[in-house]
Formats: sequence, C-alpha cells, structure tokens
Amino acid sequence: MNRIRHRDDVPPVTEPTGAQARIYTSLDPADEAKLTVAEVSIARGDSTTAHLHKITEEIYVIMRGVGRMRLNDDVREVRPGDCVVIKPGTVHEISNEHDEPLVFVATCAPRADRADFYAPDGTPLNHELTPS
Repeated sequence: MNRIRHRDDVPPVTEPTGAQARIYTSLDPADEAKLTVAEVSIARGDSTTAHLHKITEEIYVIMRGVGRMRLNDDVREVRPGDCVVIKPGTVHEISNEHDEPLVFVATCAPRADRADFYAPDGTPLNHELTPS
C-alpha cells in the first residue's frame, strides 16, 4: 500500500532506556512494508538498549546532535551527516552525553521484528516499547 504519513500523525514510543522513536512503518507482520523507517530522538543521558539482530541490517543517518555509537567493541562519536551501517550480528548502542537531543533516522531491512532483538550475549531480549 502506498501512503504518505506526516510526523504529527506518528505517535512516539519510548524504550526502557528513554530513547523515543516515531516508527513510520508498522511493525505488524500484516503490514506490507518490507523495511522499517523510524525517527529516533535521544535526550541527554539516555541511550538505546545495547542489542543485536541476527537477521536485520540497520542504517542510522544522524540528523541533529552528537552521540556515541558503539559497534561491538568500537565506540565512536557521530554527528550530523554521518551514516552508520549496522550488519546483522553486531552489538550496537547509541547514546547522548550532550545537551542537544540526538536525532537520527533509522531504517531496518528486512522490517524490524521483535523476535530479532537479542542481548549482547545472544539471549532473546524483551524489547518493549511504550506509548510516550
């Protein structure tokens, strides 16, 4: 199904760590979307949960703010204009230690699936999102 969705029509959800996301494509398997697109905002002191995917590849495009990106044991600063490619099996986490919110667009292919979230040790991760 073709569609156009405005940011104001996409309700934010929050990770347990405080990161907020607006997920533009549904996570529902009944949705025909082949990938997931989300806008993620991380306030000072917050982060995503360190995790990996066994199937999904992710790409982050940093739009605003400065963050610290962990890819396995490599930790680097990311800023607007950076594109981060996260291959399946890579433990990843992004955090914000600055006053300005860190904002990035995240895409996942194939579409994000709650069953494909694992803790860094490979055990399934209960990655619950709550309405913001």
